[in-house]
Amino acid sequence: MANFLLAFLLLLLLLRLEHCYGEPMVSYCSRTPYPDVCSSMVNRSDSVFEQSSSLTWNGFRDLLHRATLERAVLAHQRAGERNPNQFDEPRRRAWTDCVELLADTVGLVNRSQVRPGHDAQTWLSAAMTNQRTCRDGFLELGLTAPVIDDGELTESISNLLAVNNAMLIAAGGQHKRRRRLGLLFPEWVAAADQKLLAASDVKSDLVVAKDGSGDYKSIVEAVAAAAKARGGSTARFVIHVKAGVYEEYVEIPNSMENLMMTGDGIDATVVMGNRSVKGGYRTFQSATFG
Repeated sequence: MANFLLAFLLLLLLLRLEHCYGEPMVSYCSRTPYPDVCSSMVNRSDSVFEQSSSLTWNGFRDLLHRATLERAVLAHQRAGERNPNQFDEPRRRAWTDCVELLADTVGLVNRSQVRPGHDAQTWLSAAMTNQRTCRDGFLELGLTAPVIDDGELTESISNLLAVNNAMLIAAGGQHKRRRRLGLLFPEWVAAADQKLLAASDVKSDLVVAKDGSGDYKSIVEAVAAAAKARGGSTARFVIHVKAGVYEEYVEIPNSMENLMMTGDGIDATVVMGNRSVKGGYRTFQSATFG
């Protein structure tokens, strides 16, 4: 009797979902690479309780996106709350990378909602790469990676990638791009920025020169000065780096939007470094620009 009652209640719930959303949630989730994770996360999200007369694929993608974003935020919060002093130095550095990568993942997943097309595929793919980079940072040093997320975040991003890709295919794979001056730009690149990128002579706000003929001798100094000069502004800021070999590691925070850097051409303006796993660095730390 109890089993029958349970089955009846489940059927009633399924019919109610069909009535509210046009199709039961499990039907949408069953078409993703990780249906169980999809069902679990979407139903945990408050988004599923919003009133709607029907649920289209666009609506389902929005629910899945919001559930994935919630999971990314939670994973970042949990990682940030952990005391890094409990680790030795190599683990502490790898852990710091993971916290930074999770923060970047939150931004990438959030950004993918703005343009759910080819650009979203790029951002979500980068978010997937972040999870592997975090894990590899420990493995490269011969360390066991601590559990930051139980895998739901990675699998949910994979589901979101699959849904977004399916919608692109259904739409004929079309994604509007603007063609200007013989170049092909993504839709999100503003017309003014397209002209700036295509221009042969761009007016710079700061100049970096190894020989001291510019405003600063290092790129790192110029980036710090730019952040201070802008005072939180999102207006375009251009730094020109003159010809020379710059041995430094430049980190530009995500909050520093619309920073443009130009050089004197390939093999003229060169930024290089010598960090490697053998030297105790993770691959994530070896990039000269980050």
